[in-house]
Amino acid sequence: MLDRNTLRASAWAAGVGFILWFATASWVGKNEAWDHSLYWVFAYPLALICCVVLGYAHPDRCWRWPLVLFAAQVVAMGVRSGEIGSVLPLGLVAAGVLALPGIAAAQFGARWRRDPDASGTGRR
Repeated sequence: MLDRNTLRASAWAAGVGFILWFATASWVGKNEAWDHSLYWVFAYPLALICCVVLGYAHPDRCWRWPLVLFAAQVVAMGVRSGEIGSVLPLGLVAAGVLALPGIAAAQFGARWRRDPDASGTGRR
């Protein structure tokens, strides 16, 4: 059974992922947000920042949050296009690849919480 904090973090990650994808795709008029540069210069960096924040706020097994966030983007792609069946396997593979920098970002956030000097500022 998942505890309340895990459920909350999962909901935030899924919500952010879904909203970023759906909003970006709607804004640019495409079913797949990553087909437009706005995804890469705005939505994807914002998703990575969210991964840092989630890793900081929920450091235990923080690799989960990017996986949830980017899997939610695959769901949003399916909802927006009206079909999820045929693109699901490829979408999940792509989400896994996109989540790799997010996992590093979440681990940075978790490490920063545990050791504030991990930011590289040299201050204690």
